[in-house]
Amino acid sequence: MMMPEEVLELRPGEEVACKIRGWNGAVYGPWSDLIIITAISDTSSPGKPTDLSLAGIHEGLVASWANPVDRDLKHAFVYVSGSTIPVDGEGRVTGLEPAAAVDADYCVVGDLTAGATYYVRVEAVDNAGNRSVASDEDNVAIPSDVDIPGVYKVSGTQVVGARQSAISDAKTDYTTGDLDTEAEIIAALNATNGKINDILAALRSHGLIAT
Repeated sequence: MMMPEEVLELRPGEEVACKIRGWNGAVYGPWSDLIIITAISDTSSPGKPTDLSLAGIHEGLVASWANPVDRDLKHAFVYVSGSTIPVDGEGRVTGLEPAAAVDADYCVVGDLTAGATYYVRVEAVDNAGNRSVASDEDNVAIPSDVDIPGVYKVSGTQVVGARQSAISDAKTDYTTGDLDTEAEIIAALNATNGKINDILAALRSHGLIAT
């Protein structure tokens, strides 16, 4: 028995036979006559994505937005161009393929030219392939040079020592007599190697160097 608000996945033109009856919270009413329901194509477009925000990163950009509240939302098309992005008479992007299709409310786009300005729009797409009206357009300049500060922040997380403090911590000065035995030398090398690996791990985890 189907429950209220239950959705059946039917192909356009497919039929389903059913009966319905009421429920007053205590007892059920009588069944209705048999009803034949024919599925039709979904032609309703999702709502328009809003609150598009862009940030330029090294040779790329990060886009975020608010997806519409649609039950059958599948993904979002992200359009990126070096010039303003045209839309047709219904407000949908025309003449440009999406740079990405993501099932989220953010996207990272790479392989962009440093120093250039890029324009972005987003469309919501449902399971039937209906596209929404495009979001308002925004643009961002890709930085020509990225300076990594001593304390690097990614999404509010501080990576202390991504630069100077970690390098200073890895540095150790030895004088004559400090390392007299082979065991002391090996221990000192292992300690320095561990510090360097910690630095590399922190940089990799935040995308500052390749994994």
